[in-house]
Amino acid sequence: MPDRTILNARRCVLAVAMACCAWQAPAQAAQPPGAAFRDEPAGGAPGPEMVVVPAGTFRIGSPGAEPDRQGDEGPQAEIRIDAPFALGRTEVTVEQFGRFVVATGYETDAERLGGCFAYVGAWEAIEGTDWRKPPGVEQDGRHPVVCVSWNDAVAYARWLSAQTGERYRLPTEAEWEYAARGGSGASRPWGDDPHAACEHANVADSALKRAHPGDWPAHDCDDGFVYTAPVASLGANGFGLHDMAGNVWEWTCSGYQQRYAGAERECADPLLTGQRVFRGGSWYNFPAWVRSAARSAFPPDFRTYLLGFRVQRAR
Repeated sequence: MPDRTILNARRCVLAVAMACCAWQAPAQAAQPPGAAFRDEPAGGAPGPEMVVVPAGTFRIGSPGAEPDRQGDEGPQAEIRIDAPFALGRTEVTVEQFGRFVVATGYETDAERLGGCFAYVGAWEAIEGTDWRKPPGVEQDGRHPVVCVSWNDAVAYARWLSAQTGERYRLPTEAEWEYAARGGSGASRPWGDDPHAACEHANVADSALKRAHPGDWPAHDCDDGFVYTAPVASLGANGFGLHDMAGNVWEWTCSGYQQRYAGAERECADPLLTGQRVFRGGSWYNFPAWVRSAARSAFPPDFRTYLLGFRVQRAR
């Protein structure tokens, strides 16, 4: 894991790169809930498409009777999202992340630390793999970027903020779950039946089993994709957001606590160690992990071919 000296040095390099090309975007008029928009830097390609998520109240976590519930999904608590916010309609794509790298010369943790983690009988970092070339996964620019660490995702959001004059970051864990549910209290955005996933989410399914036969609990449906799918290939949830379940896990800005006690509503300090939460399940995951309340966490320099991110912006 990078020490504080290395992190500070990387931030200095990134800050210089951002200052060279930053500009202040004109103030955006408030968009109503459900509206989609893009911030457009002067002279550059437009940013990720954003969707305005309404304010509201929900219960974070899962009830005790929910099938496949894990012990760290509680205690359930009512959370009020006081104001609308914007969230990426999709995960950040390979093409979008590539613009950031070209503009700044940023070096990802996979490049610095010896590759991207993949399962090859055990979880190993595969030398020579990174977001450009994930291990064993064919992608083009429309696919969600993977093999990016929490550090990498935070750096991208800072760059995007500098380019647009708006405040971009990763969503908190509470914002993420509220947005993923899309107004539903069911275990998944589409309902409680895991085997109805394939119209809504790219998950471990019949397509993956054909490529990798075995006796493991896949979703009993076929979404048509073995590995990652181009973003927005499947249906949106109740808030108009795609791939909040499946495709790739997504980093949040929050630090991990085994029981909800406030960290889920905040962003972790980048200078502090500790695990960071990611959510949503992926193309590789069984039904137990593709639920709105399912959560996992790793250190901020962790990276794998199952994990990407999307950005949040203050409205």
